[in-house]
Amino acid sequence: RPNPDVGLYIETKRPAWYRSIGLPLEEKLVETVDASSFKGPVIIQSFEEDSLKRMQELKPEWKQVKLLTKEDIDISIESDCLDKMMKDFAALGIDGIGPDKSSILPDPTSPPETSPVVEAAHRHGLIVHPYTFRSDVTRLHRIYGGNASQEFAQFFRLGVDGVFSDFPGHAVFARELYNRLRLEGSDFLLYSDMLTN
Repeated sequence: RPNPDVGLYIETKRPAWYRSIGLPLEEKLVETVDASSFKGPVIIQSFEEDSLKRMQELKPEWKQVKLLTKEDIDISIESDCLDKMMKDFAALGIDGIGPDKSSILPDPTSPPETSPVVEAAHRHGLIVHPYTFRSDVTRLHRIYGGNASQEFAQFFRLGVDGVFSDFPGHAVFARELYNRLRLEGSDFLLYSDMLTN
C-alpha cells in the first residue's frame, strides 16, 4: 500500500553531458520508477532547464523544480530580472525553485525581514525549497550556536515551503517545533533576534 508521506525527490545530474555520450537520463529514470511500481509523489529537480522540459513531456504529473546557484540569483537581482525569471519559470510549467540557501539569506548575522527571492517565487505560484542544509557544527554559521533548528527556523520565518537537507530528521523536527510554537501564538526565538534587541 502506498505511504502518502513517502515521495521521491530526484535530481538529474549533468543530463546534457550524459545525453551527449548516448546515455539519456530522463527516459531511463522514468522507466526505472515505473518498473518499481512506486505510486507516491515525485519531484524532479535539475539545474538544466532542458532536462525539466524532457521530464515534463515524459511525466507531466511529476512536479518540476529548477535548481539555481547563488550566481543565478545574484545576476537576476543585479539586472532587475528576478521577477521576470520567476514568471518565465511558471510559464514553462515549472512548479518551484531550489535556490542555494545563501541567495535567500546572504548574511545570517543580519537576517532580513523578508526575502525578495521567496516573495518573487510565491508571486508566481512557485514553491521554494533551498539547498543544502547541513547540521554538522562545522557547517553551521556561528550565529546558530551549533543548533541547526535555529537555521531551519530562520528560513521558515522567511517563508520557504520546504528545505533540502542532508539531515532530514533535523529538518522535520525543526519544522514541527516552529509550527507548534506558531499555533500556540509564540514565535521561534532566534539567536539573531537576541542580538538585535
